[in-house]
Amino acid sequence: MRQIVYESVASVEICKSDLDEILAKSISNNTENGLSGVLIQSGQRFIQALEGDEGALEKTLQRIASDPRHHDVNVLFNEEVNSRDFCRSSMMLIGNDPETQRIQSWFWPKGDIDTTKVSGADVLEFLKLSSVVACLDA
Repeated sequence: MRQIVYESVASVEICKSDLDEILAKSISNNTENGLSGVLIQSGQRFIQALEGDEGALEKTLQRIASDPRHHDVNVLFNEEVNSRDFCRSSMMLIGNDPETQRIQSWFWPKGDIDTTKVSGADVLEFLKLSSVVACLDA
């Protein structure tokens, strides 16, 4: 099993209905491919963690990279793992709720999510903590 974390930048302005559509399509695709993960949006930037079979992840990442709705796809973390961290959902959207913002401030004290300031493994830890909080709030 493999885990990847990537970031990308939206090519167009993203509204709530766009985000809902992205999430619904991600849930459908990930369920079909046996993947699980989380997604966070920060302005025009997206950070997503995915986990599952290496072949399914490669196929999914290729599809994501060729999607014209975003650009500058940058893989931050790509490693073999023993178990899933996001098994509760094929795709969970992490919001801008106060708890997620508090966790974000531990990693990025200046506010905006800046992946140049931390390692890919740290970004993954942020997503893990945020997803646990989201599950507790659900």
